[in-house]
Amino acid sequence: MTSENNKQAHKKNSPVLEDEERALLVSMKTLINDAVQEFHEFNAALNITIVIGGRQDADDAIIEKQSDILALPSGQDIQNTLRSRISEDNFTSSLAALVKTKHKKMMGLAHDTHHHAVLLINASNHLDIKSFAAEIYGSIWKVLSIIDDEKRGVEECIARNDNFITAHWTEMQTASRNVLADIFAGSLLEAKGQMGALKNIAKSRCLSSLKDLKNYDARLNPFPIMLETAQMVFKDFEASSPNTNPITQALKITSEVIETMDENTILQWQNFIVSAQEMAWSGISIAQLLGAAIYTSDSVYSRTSAYMIADILNTDPAPSLQFQGYNAFADPDTQQRNHKIACLDTIEYIENRQLERRNPNPFFKNAIHGCQYLLQGKPNGFCAPALVAVGLSIEQNPEITKEEVANIFRSETNATPWETILNMHRDIIALKKQDIDVDIKTIIEILRQDEDTRDAAILIKKLSDMDISTTEPNQ
Repeated sequence: MTSENNKQAHKKNSPVLEDEERALLVSMKTLINDAVQEFHEFNAALNITIVIGGRQDADDAIIEKQSDILALPSGQDIQNTLRSRISEDNFTSSLAALVKTKHKKMMGLAHDTHHHAVLLINASNHLDIKSFAAEIYGSIWKVLSIIDDEKRGVEECIARNDNFITAHWTEMQTASRNVLADIFAGSLLEAKGQMGALKNIAKSRCLSSLKDLKNYDARLNPFPIMLETAQMVFKDFEASSPNTNPITQALKITSEVIETMDENTILQWQNFIVSAQEMAWSGISIAQLLGAAIYTSDSVYSRTSAYMIADILNTDPAPSLQFQGYNAFADPDTQQRNHKIACLDTIEYIENRQLERRNPNPFFKNAIHGCQYLLQGKPNGFCAPALVAVGLSIEQNPEITKEEVANIFRSETNATPWETILNMHRDIIALKKQDIDVDIKTIIEILRQDEDTRDAAILIKKLSDMDISTTEPNQ
């Protein structure tokens, strides 16, 4: 549930808020105050503090809740943690602290246990109050889930540090809890009268899974696979217990859905997402991406996931796909074959345009463009090291024959196999997801890490040191 455009509109520390945005921020603050009060009335031993960042000055956001935070054990440390996180660009919403305290009663003969949660929410992720409410309620459910683990002694799922409790979840557990948090949030909003809330959350997750979003892991947000089940369970509860407290109803629905969840289903989602994200970071449209999965994938699970997402988004997959580039859903043999064809097409195109006296610059120019395409998420046909090797050979011997060029090119492309290029492509995407800038130096560093590709790294380093205009590729 993120919006890159909205993130760009809100600058860290000094956001310019228009009237509508100010009104939205006011609505967000009202909603969190109501939510905190509602859950405290539901469970008097639960105290929640929510800090909103991203739509207001970071210091103002913390000062608003400073008295509540400093009243907690190690409150100053918690505030320092909040200040550090909220100052980061595109910071991620998170549980900043969960503190367990004991309160004496009956003249000290007994005590009550209270839990105090401090949540940090990036409000710039949301363009409307509905999606913001879904994140608030989902975040609160995760707090309830951690508290439940602690009470039941599920030690493998939590970590303790004095009175502080944190989640200690595996990737699979994180994905499962995220699904359940979305189900709880959607069910609670539906119970409060927001019709279609479950579907809206699923739509948001689907869209996010098919976009090149930074600091968002679509693999860990597989709620769409459980949408239909959640809707059916909600409908049954609504019919049988129409007057139940909304929080109670949402908790029961979530507990019911837990019984139907299957790790294999989540794994199938994650396998689909790996390919979908590669396509998304290559600049492929959602319709093309879904069409690639449906019409070219050998995996029945990828096809099923694509059909499901197309249905949730009410989107028609592109019916005919003739990819010139990389198709992450194609089988490995097809990918490798397409890559080799693209490499051969590149060298043949340059060679056919060479004059009687050979010119190395077209090889260098195309090598630079190949690096740029790789950095843009397009690994198919990456043969920059081989092109540089040919160009350097021509510099040394302008009379080199076509056969010699072909031999050099073949040797160098074999030295950087498709699997290596694909892994490099995925490493680059991983860096970009973390909002880390990538350039030709990134390619060099990745190639240097493997002894088998260090010669290729040397060739790309030589390319990066050249002063070559790239305005006219393939010449």
